[in-house]
Amino acid sequence: MRSLRAVLLVAVLALAGIGVLASPARAHALLERSFPAADSSLPSAPQAMLLYFTEAPEPSLSTVLLLDSSGQAVPRVGEPTVVPGDAQELRVRLPGLADGVYTVNWRTVSKVDGHVTGGSFAFGIGVQPPAGSAAAQAAKSGSLGSAPAPADVVGLWLLYWGLALLAAAGATGMLVFGWRLPRGAGIVIAAGWLVAAAGILTMIVSERAAAGVPFGELFGAAAGRSLLAQAAAVAVCGVAALFAARRPAGRRLAVLGAAAAVALFVHAQAGHAETQSSVRLLNVADQWLHIVAAGVWVGGLVWLLLGLRNLDGAARVVAVRRFSRLAFAAVAVIGVTGVLRAVPEAGSLGALVSTSFGVTLLIKTGLFAAMIGIAWRNRYRLLPKLAEPALAAPGVLSPVMRGATAGATRSLLRSVRTEVALAALVLAVAAVLSGLPPASFVKAAARMTASPSVTVTGSDFATTVRVRLAVSPGTVGSNRFTVNVLGYDSGRPVAARAVRLEFSLLSNPNVASSLNLAPGPGGTWTGQGANLSIDGQWNIDVVVQQAATGTDVLLGLRTRLPAEDVTVSTQAGQPTLYTIQLGSGRSLQAYVQQLTPGQGLVHFTFFQTPGKEETITSASATALTPQGADQPLKLIRLDSGHFVADVSLTPGRWTFRVDATPARGPLLSGYFSQTIPAQQPVGKPHN
Repeated sequence: MRSLRAVLLVAVLALAGIGVLASPARAHALLERSFPAADSSLPSAPQAMLLYFTEAPEPSLSTVLLLDSSGQAVPRVGEPTVVPGDAQELRVRLPGLADGVYTVNWRTVSKVDGHVTGGSFAFGIGVQPPAGSAAAQAAKSGSLGSAPAPADVVGLWLLYWGLALLAAAGATGMLVFGWRLPRGAGIVIAAGWLVAAAGILTMIVSERAAAGVPFGELFGAAAGRSLLAQAAAVAVCGVAALFAARRPAGRRLAVLGAAAAVALFVHAQAGHAETQSSVRLLNVADQWLHIVAAGVWVGGLVWLLLGLRNLDGAARVVAVRRFSRLAFAAVAVIGVTGVLRAVPEAGSLGALVSTSFGVTLLIKTGLFAAMIGIAWRNRYRLLPKLAEPALAAPGVLSPVMRGATAGATRSLLRSVRTEVALAALVLAVAAVLSGLPPASFVKAAARMTASPSVTVTGSDFATTVRVRLAVSPGTVGSNRFTVNVLGYDSGRPVAARAVRLEFSLLSNPNVASSLNLAPGPGGTWTGQGANLSIDGQWNIDVVVQQAATGTDVLLGLRTRLPAEDVTVSTQAGQPTLYTIQLGSGRSLQAYVQQLTPGQGLVHFTFFQTPGKEETITSASATALTPQGADQPLKLIRLDSGHFVADVSLTPGRWTFRVDATPARGPLLSGYFSQTIPAQQPVGKPHN
């Protein structure tokens, strides 16, 4: 017993070491970030779209659909392809896009575990996507995956049960029943293999239905090949089960247990732990030990139940004691490996009650604790009652002792049956849990739309590096700057010693500043600063200092205007009227009055209450031309709160902004955007 405890202590310490080294497991190909980012606005149309996932997606089974503001699919959008050097990122070629709001609908199959996920998000070109739109809400919820399909859960549950019975047949046969299983073992072994085979077939059919492709195309993808590998492992178990079922004793049991353990290892490689990381093998080993130990304990309960029915007296007591020791070792491994996997996957205590993964994990933990409680009662309450009369001298068994033996046996049988029922529930919950994205990566994917941002990309003149700059929230004031520096051809992170941003305002080069960034994982550099202090077009020089050389990448960025509450009114023969709520009952009405095809007037009228103009002491306005240039407007006062400015109009999208100081109260600011067509009739002015 002491030697067993010593072995367990070494195992626990070794697994704890794995836990210290192991990285968080990723599960499901959830969309972690994108370019263009969700709810972001770009000053000009990009040539390609980039989607970065928490797991490597299968490009041949992935679809990306781009919809315009009318809900129609944009033609000539390319097929998703993997970015060289980064298996977790897909690139989609885009045609020339006009200004407007676009919605991205994506759907992908994880290359690691075969799970299907999908969602949508919106971005704007020259305009800001409306806050609270259906597309924006979809970006916050739809990209987080969905509950596992019932067929997936059933298939995985059957596979777990079948392999658990086969693995436990080897373990209990060798360590509990003295290398010979009880009578009826052959039928249980055959049933175990049939259950496992039914499980893997159900999983294959379910995966084909979820992917929506023919079997040939599915098996040509990584997810399909993984299922075929598991099916092959189950087939090998079938050969071992055939020989063991004919004579369930001796080395045949060891071969059967080893075959089941190998099949569980193949399954572990097809799960969440297989995601690429520096300690991937340790993650897979941890997951494999967890499911093997669970299989030995859960499947062993069935074999113990069979042994209790076929063994008598001292042999029964010996078998129960041996199984108790085996179960203790299995539970220790389950507990340690389960914690090592659950902690990084849950991410935080709050996620245990705020996500489906966390709640399901709590349910599984509660059932596991209940099974431990029953096992403790079996070991320390029922076993002594069974052992005392069974180990007594044969001639001293009184009718009372025989009755006590029978009662203890019945109690133990009921208790083991209850454990088997709970084990069935635990395996069902484990199957559901395997189909849910871990809470930590649901949170990571949700952060994708936590705040709007502006993203720009570029490369140096010599095309040695690519730079992606994301600015959040992208408005005037304090912003968070995130820079990714990648090799131009390889697409891999560049080993830079330092990265610095140099800012200059296009309309006033004297407005300049710099910001040093701090290094992060995966070639990411971040910093926080209020360098975008004025609304307008900025030049940002990204200075990348490498070991021997320095590289400059010049980017252009237009600050994003804050969201506003605007109502658009159109009437035949009248200019489009924009009513912007400014708070505290104040509002701004604005419109463009086109007098001739190339000349017009832009009107701004501030109201204190509906119908009552606000008294404005001073005001200034600018226009952002379709070419992205800031153009100051000369305002002419027509009334206490009504101003007008001449503007030379060219076709394209214009944005007009006005700032006004009222006689009382804070500064008032508003803007509106309008597309000027090539030909537009002359409108009648509003009063």
